[in-house]
Parts: sequence; C-alpha cells; structure tokens
Amino acid sequence: MKTTSILIKCVILIFAISFTSCSKDGDIGPIGPQGEQGIQGEQGPAGVDGTDGQDGQDGEDGEDGEDGEDGNANVIVRTVDPVPAWESGSYLGTSANIIDIEEPLLNEESIDNTLVLVFFQLFNERKWYPMTYNFTFTDGTEEIITFTFRSNQISIYSFSSDGPLDADLTRLQYFLIPADDETAAKNAGIDYGKMSYSELMDNFEMN
Repeated sequence: MKTTSILIKCVILIFAISFTSCSKDGDIGPIGPQGEQGIQGEQGPAGVDGTDGQDGQDGEDGEDGEDGEDGNANVIVRTVDPVPAWESGSYLGTSANIIDIEEPLLNEESIDNTLVLVFFQLFNERKWYPMTYNFTFTDGTEEIITFTFRSNQISIYSFSSDGPLDADLTRLQYFLIPADDETAAKNAGIDYGKMSYSELMDNFEMN
C-alpha cells in the first residue's frame, strides 16, 4: 500500500512538471512587421577588363549594280587651253592669222556626218563667243574670227578689213555632234547651230 502511494505521487509530479513546461512556451503569436532595410554597402572595385576577342572575317562583296545610261555619249566637247600662237596664213584669198588644231575624231568616215560648232573667249573673260564672229565698226571696217574643218583638223582664222588680226583668244571649245543627233533635234524643232554656248551646255546637260 505504501509502495502504491509513492508511485502515484511520482506520476502526479511528472505530470505537473510537463504541464508547467508547456505553459511557459504558450501558443505561437502573429508575425511581426518587417524591419527597416539596412544601409547599402560600398561598391567593390571594378574587375579587370577581359581580353578582346578576334575580329570576325570580312563578309563577301555584294554584286555590282547595273551601269547607268550614258548622257549624250555621242556628243563630244573639246577644250583648247591654252590657245596656240597665231601663224601667218590666208582665208579665201585674204591674208589672215591661223591656228590649226588636230582632231582625230574628224576622220574620213565621220567628217560628212558631223556638225562642228566652235566657241571662244577673249581677254580672259568668261563670256563665250560663237564662230563665225563678225564685228563691224562705225567706219565700216570689220573684224572676223571664223573656222573651217577637214579630215583630222579644225582651223581657226582671224582677220580684219586691214589684214591679219591678232585676236587675243584665251580659250577655245568646240562641239562635235553626230548628224543623226542633229537631224533628230531639228525634227523636234531644235537648231543647234542657232544656240548660244550656255544653251548647248544646258541642252546636253554638261554644266
């Protein structure tokens, strides 16, 4: 009997200790508010740059584009600068100064099918004068600058009523226009022979 009473007391004591231990912790409470964010740390030093990679291979060339159309490819314009010195000669039996200019495009095949137009500048001025140029003074005397052409050559003449004229030509320019182009122009109401230098340049888009 005494032993049973002691055993009961021990059981009661163990139960009391267990109950006391559980009551200390209690139920889990709600989650508390989040704390403030801490101060950001200092940025670390930059890393060493890596080695550049090798260049890639060049790409293949693209295909060539188509050639554009030639503008007035049949019309030839020649410039003579400086102008050669005058030499003594004659024009239709009249004493005159003369300059011969070689032009291989005026050959036996083309000479009869080419319109030749010649212009010149005087005294280093910018104005272009057409040939034939004929200036008549009040006393009736004349100064004439004109030209002729034959196979492989254009000849410039300068004379006056009193004899050879030392005209101060500083630049020459001449046009070689195929007869087919001239005929087509006339059919369109255009006369190249009556055009000024600037009109010809505009017409052939050579400005």
